[in-house]
Amino acid sequence: MGGEAVMVVDFGTSASSAVLVVGGEARLVKEPGSGSYSWPSVVCRDGDRLLVGVTAERRKRKDPAGYRAEFKRDLGESAGVPLGDRSFPVEALVAAVLRALRDRAEEMHGGPVTRAVLTVPASYADGDDRRELMIAAGEAAGFVEVDLLAEPVAAALAPVAGRAFRDGDLVLVYDFGGGTFDAALVRFGSPADHEVLGHAALDDCGGRDIDALLIAHLRSEGGAELAEALDDGGSRMVRLRLGLQLSDFARGVKHQLSDVDDVEDYVSPAAPPSLVARADLAALVAPLLDRTVECCRSLLRRCRVVPADVTAVLLVGGTSRMPVVAETVAASLGRPIRRPEDPDLAVVQGAAALEQRRPDPHLEATVDGGGLRWAVPGGAARLVRIVAGPGADYRPGAVLGTARDATGRLWRLGAPAHPGSVTAWDVEPGQRFAAADRPARVARPANALRLLTPPRYLRRLTHDDTGRPGLKTIHHVAFSPDGRQLATTSANRTVYLWDADTGTRCRVIEVRSPAHGVAFSPDGALLATTTEEGAVRLHDTATGEQRRTLWHGTYLQSAAFSPAGGRLVTGGWARTAIVWDVATGAQLLTLPHDNYVQAVVFSPDGSTIATACCDKTAILWRADSGERLLTVTHTAEVNDVAFSPDGRLLVTASDDQTAGLWELPTGRRLLRLRRADSQINKLKAVAVSPDGQWLAAGGDGVTLWDTATGEQLHYERHSYQVNSLTFSPDGHFLAAATSNDAVLHEIADLPLP
Repeated sequence: MGGEAVMVVDFGTSASSAVLVVGGEARLVKEPGSGSYSWPSVVCRDGDRLLVGVTAERRKRKDPAGYRAEFKRDLGESAGVPLGDRSFPVEALVAAVLRALRDRAEEMHGGPVTRAVLTVPASYADGDDRRELMIAAGEAAGFVEVDLLAEPVAAALAPVAGRAFRDGDLVLVYDFGGGTFDAALVRFGSPADHEVLGHAALDDCGGRDIDALLIAHLRSEGGAELAEALDDGGSRMVRLRLGLQLSDFARGVKHQLSDVDDVEDYVSPAAPPSLVARADLAALVAPLLDRTVECCRSLLRRCRVVPADVTAVLLVGGTSRMPVVAETVAASLGRPIRRPEDPDLAVVQGAAALEQRRPDPHLEATVDGGGLRWAVPGGAARLVRIVAGPGADYRPGAVLGTARDATGRLWRLGAPAHPGSVTAWDVEPGQRFAAADRPARVARPANALRLLTPPRYLRRLTHDDTGRPGLKTIHHVAFSPDGRQLATTSANRTVYLWDADTGTRCRVIEVRSPAHGVAFSPDGALLATTTEEGAVRLHDTATGEQRRTLWHGTYLQSAAFSPAGGRLVTGGWARTAIVWDVATGAQLLTLPHDNYVQAVVFSPDGSTIATACCDKTAILWRADSGERLLTVTHTAEVNDVAFSPDGRLLVTASDDQTAGLWELPTGRRLLRLRRADSQINKLKAVAVSPDGQWLAAGGDGVTLWDTATGEQLHYERHSYQVNSLTFSPDGHFLAAATSNDAVLHEIADLPLP
């Protein structure tokens, strides 16, 4: 769902802003009436319509009774907001603003925008009715999925002047907005894992309260002359218009005093001049600032943090632009002051940055009697959306729906680890389900591979016998990307290419040393073969001509191409895996190991490399940097390793007679598979079917398991040890390399579509 459009919104008391996020791109949403990225959080009724933003601002003097600003403060109040002769729930006014933002975002995107992330004050804690009201407003605005994010966490991620905050920094977010003051203590971690240690809020302390103090000061200083100029003559409509005019004037004076020392201006042409100095404003707001500082100190005490432990105080919110704010906070708390590049947009920009890089909260399904369960945090959730309806086929890991837990957090309801088809949903969007319930019923898709029991034996493929013991051993098998050829390597220093349909030998390639691993490039043009002399030889599959030799070290065991074909990884007894540039032969990375490397493989997306090692481990590495990401451990040598087709599982085969299925990226073992009899040999090879349904492991024979349940599906004993296994690209065939020959079986009665 990473390419789906998401609108991130900072709905503020006095102004709102939004960012449209699509994939890796984030674009601020302009207010069409002004061209600004700041939308006034105001509404004005126009008959049956609600105008918002600048359009509402322009109409307010015509119909001041139908105009309302700063209604966010009233969220959660039972009384409606009067607009003329009608009353509206506060969430309906919020929805009107969100709908206008969504309409503009859809114009930019050229298509529907159905997901939203709304930032909310830290005081909207779990269980606060205002959280549900914000979600309801988002849904009323036309969003199918609405997620909430704490404003301080978002603000902490905004671009800041100077160096960026680092992991471990402890930041006090001081958010002085138009209607509220919020403080939060944030410990920086990974981009998607900052920790809010605590928060505090003042719901009656914001820019609007400063405006009220300034209006009272202007009236007091203006005396009788100003009072006469503002005389409403007993008209309610005039009184409302004068109130709006005075509020606009006070707000303008406040903003100017952030840049100049004093302002002299006229409330109206008939009014006397009003003079306000920056020092006057500082004196007026001092009690409010003292309250904000005490709110911060109380938060630090509650979190058992002394100011000296705080890395910096981050000032956000439009009101924080006032010079007296930074002066007061720095003097009172004694910590460095940091500012975002744009205090007004800090919250929405930080939220957008987080949305671009945080993973979707994902719950994988557990299959239970034909139904799916999801372990929802808190034990219960409300279904929000059905993504895969009845009759829809799905792949492993696909998103089947979304649900909201008791805290309001959205979760993606993921498919199980095998493909299937949804037959029914037993709950509708809006209904609740428990973790013990089975909201969806599923079956294997009609077009999935169906296992033949037993698989049909097709043929044996044997290298020429030179008469010397051991030289008939087939070490490795690999299908070409189109499935038309099968490559086999042997101890007699040859690679054979076979026609997979007929078993006819197409080509013999000499490699000068006993051959082990073999791999086709993704385009099928090259064949890589590893040898006991320590070289990997690249041959043209069409002509057999050798293109390049890469020298790794003694007894080279395994090779694998990256999915794009530009890189090759090799591993062997030199206790290293090496990543090569195929075009130039240059060594790109060396991955050190503590023992022999038995097998190497790239993940399906090419981002990671897995290696199997004689020291009982399988290791996951970053393919671009060589960083060691994860180690999983058996009780004996690990002989082979593979990925599931979706890259979400790591599969291992070991001398401890078990195969393991490991969840990525956590490394949690999901299944430990062991053949269900007492005559068990060491497992030397492992492979996963192209649709992810089956795991095949080889030892003294071949065993097949269901990857979702761990159920053993089939076992066939071989006369010789199985050294390598591979499924054909369509999953129709399974080839096994043994110590005497290669054996080809038809394993499924339907290829993948």
